[in-house]
Amino acid sequence: MKGFLQHSIEKYKRVTPTLTSIENIFNISSELSSGVYDHIAFRTFKCLGGITIVSNELEKYGYVERGCYEFPTKKLRAKWYLNPKDLSLPRIFVSQIEDNLLSELSQYIIRSNVDSSHSNLIGVPGAINEDDEDGFEIKSWVPSVSFSEYHYLKQESQYAAWTLIHGTMINHVAFSISNLKYPNMSVLDSLENINTYVKNLGIQIVEVDGKKINVSRDGLLKQSSTVADKLFLTFRSHKYTDDTDFIEVNVGGGFVEFIDRQKEGFDPENPLNIFESTNVKNKQ
Repeated sequence: MKGFLQHSIEKYKRVTPTLTSIENIFNISSELSSGVYDHIAFRTFKCLGGITIVSNELEKYGYVERGCYEFPTKKLRAKWYLNPKDLSLPRIFVSQIEDNLLSELSQYIIRSNVDSSHSNLIGVPGAINEDDEDGFEIKSWVPSVSFSEYHYLKQESQYAAWTLIHGTMINHVAFSISNLKYPNMSVLDSLENINTYVKNLGIQIVEVDGKKINVSRDGLLKQSSTVADKLFLTFRSHKYTDDTDFIEVNVGGGFVEFIDRQKEGFDPENPLNIFESTNVKNKQ
């Protein structure tokens, strides 16, 4: 199981250099059973098997489904999983875009770009190599999407546009602030203080509607996240032309979350703002 998650994290790290910075700041071990990893979150498309494909892999190693959430305003669905055999392992949160609810053109853009490349995506048929030592293999994927397609899709769903670029993969790792280790953690005893501390070190925290911390209604779950790392890709302007007009665009990489957890599970409202962490227009 650790091999599956470790492989996934390695792919995520390539688009999230902030993770390495935070690991160094708080001396975080890469050992997933250290207790500091609160949860790991995947994104995927429904049309590629979505949550089911990832959950099938998780269930092989003892993870069980613990909850399901619907986010109709964003056309998203999610489930989270826990490993009762080893509670030191992180929770897994898997969300999918209900792409069948998007406009016809957005559906076409997604399907025309992933159908020919789906075997190179993590967590979809063909990406799992049963002969691999860990039973799972991460393969590279270079999307063929044009800028005009990406731009159109992003106007309707930045989640879908991000997933089209990156494929089915981890988009954030969340660290439990109660388990962070630091020589002077007594002054970093709250999410507010940790946000201020990392911001002073040059790591930007997402602000949505004037808030940097998302608090559940009962106050038992508090979450904040870093701004997604910058990732620049060069697109052909239009897919079906022979022109040589290319555009370099910041599509956003992954991000890191901090969480102050006083209860089990997830809040049905907090993720709405967390989903916005990959929106490159967010305030910093």
